[in-house]
Amino acid sequence: MASPTPSAGWYPDPYGRHEVRFWDGARWTEHAASGGSPVTDAPDAAGAVPRVRASDRRLRRQVTRQAGLHQAAFVGGGTLFDEPVLVVNQRAGLTGATSEFAIFAPTGVQLGAVRRVGPRDRRGHDGFTLQITDVDGNVQLVLTRPPGSGERLHLASGMGSEIGWLVRREKGHFAFESGGYVLGVVEVVDRRRSHYRIVDWTGVEVARLTKTFAGVLKSFTAADHYVVELHRLLEDPLLSLVVASAVCVDALEFS
Repeated sequence: MASPTPSAGWYPDPYGRHEVRFWDGARWTEHAASGGSPVTDAPDAAGAVPRVRASDRRLRRQVTRQAGLHQAAFVGGGTLFDEPVLVVNQRAGLTGATSEFAIFAPTGVQLGAVRRVGPRDRRGHDGFTLQITDVDGNVQLVLTRPPGSGERLHLASGMGSEIGWLVRREKGHFAFESGGYVLGVVEVVDRRRSHYRIVDWTGVEVARLTKTFAGVLKSFTAADHYVVELHRLLEDPLLSLVVASAVCVDALEFS
């Protein structure tokens, strides 16, 4: 059954050049905006994420030797939201930009990407928007820190529907909030080795995050690679909050 066509309105820019773009009910238009400032920018067909080749041997080494994971908790389905292990590679060379990096399965298959869109504050402390896309460039999640929002980051679906908030409690600790409830928490386990765990509202660990290489992309991140391990299949909104925080943890921690 075909999905209904979205109604006219402002949605995350599928081309990754601006924060939002206007959909007229049938097509993307040239009307876009970032940081509340409107721009005119004709849409094109260049929205797909660049494909990146990655060594499956190197990825397996990151997962088994550096992250210590030898067996996945469940069989994956080949997407960002149903794979038990995600390998985030921030030196994949997507378009040569440090603000866009790739997400892989341990087999070396690229599942998607994260890209930063919109204007940059010169001091690096203003609001920002991160799009999490599938490998075809379709926006799946949008993580935004509105200017002046302090330690709160807003998470929306690819079509702009609110999912929840990631709220920074202290360095290395973030809470997931949705519908007025706390659904889970990201906690630092070993700050020196940059290990994190994600627990649900009952305190049960549902995912673990391990950084596997310290790198040089200081303007956007403090590590090059890390491995995300989900212990079981999750449901939304917790699933989307876990995926967003896991693949964007450096942006959250160091922004």
